[in-house]
Amino acid sequence: MSLEALKLALKQDKDTFRRYMVLGAFDGLVVGVSLIVTLGTLSNEELVIHSALSGIIGVSAASFWNTVVAESREKAIELRNLERQMLRALKGTIYEKVNNYSVWISALIHALSPLLGMLIVLAYTLSGSTALATALGLAVISALGLMYEGTIKERLKSTAVMTVAGVLTALLAYLIRPG
Repeated sequence: MSLEALKLALKQDKDTFRRYMVLGAFDGLVVGVSLIVTLGTLSNEELVIHSALSGIIGVSAASFWNTVVAESREKAIELRNLERQMLRALKGTIYEKVNNYSVWISALIHALSPLLGMLIVLAYTLSGSTALATALGLAVISALGLMYEGTIKERLKSTAVMTVAGVLTALLAYLIRPG
């Protein structure tokens, strides 16, 4: 384990890590909101909770593995391009190690961040209120938009898009709910 490579990966790819955190959290929250809105009308609270948690865990697992596949490919291309520029192989160098750390850190962040959707499940479990859980989910989704990089105007635009997406998803889930 190269501590220097780890430090460089954390510094070099912090925007990528933040992006994966926001994307994953958004996915988990949208899944949580849609499942609570859809299933919250059922009388079996245990089914609702387990379904929502299963959905969020599924999103986390998918996020981890799709990030490993996508980032591994991207980092391999980056390394190959750098090798062409430097006219030498970089296998075993700090460049390769930084890229490897970046892939696994990105995957871990993208896998853990959907678990934020469990807040919705917790809110529903504690309150029994679909409306409260949905409102909390939409509020957190809105706040996530502000975490993106860019100017305040760009962040507000991201917030608006993510909020509209959350509201539309909740409305669609409401329309297909049982009963």
